[in-house]
Amino acid sequence: NPSATVSLIPCRTYFAVKVEEKENVTTIAGNVVEEKITNYAKRLNENDLCPLRSRGIHITPDDVLILNQFITSDGEILSRAETGLSKQEFYKVIACVKMAQRANMLPGSEPQIDMQGTEVPKLNRYLTRYQIGSRTPIKSRGLWYRRRHYKVGDARSIRNAPRVGNRRLTGNL
Repeated sequence: NPSATVSLIPCRTYFAVKVEEKENVTTIAGNVVEEKITNYAKRLNENDLCPLRSRGIHITPDDVLILNQFITSDGEILSRAETGLSKQEFYKVIACVKMAQRANMLPGSEPQIDMQGTEVPKLNRYLTRYQIGSRTPIKSRGLWYRRRHYKVGDARSIRNAPRVGNRRLTGNL
């Protein structure tokens, strides 16, 4: 009655495949190879399971190399179970990936169509929070004391992002 053991600890095991042919017998053996790279990003909090939060990594839409790990080759976002992110970090990654896709920094599958159904040309866009063409533009911003500000960026992704200076976050997010 064999018992199966399940390991929940992530480990990287590499095998070197060795093929030996003797007369009419072919033997294929897999030998475990020790990993030479040991300088991974160290976890600041060993008890935290989220790979981003435990290492103190704050994601912004400009971090394309990090965001590229959370999407497939055609631009679809991987699920939370596949990435192992916490709920808060997963929503941050989703917001940042969508903003990077709208800025044409990552491949994306979201069609760029405005409210009338016509295709919007691919222009340089940065920190677009909503789907392109889904909002009507503000025709006049109003008087200086009743000014309507444009909402740029996403509050979830900017809240914990590193900031230069000591200005607080405004309500324009």
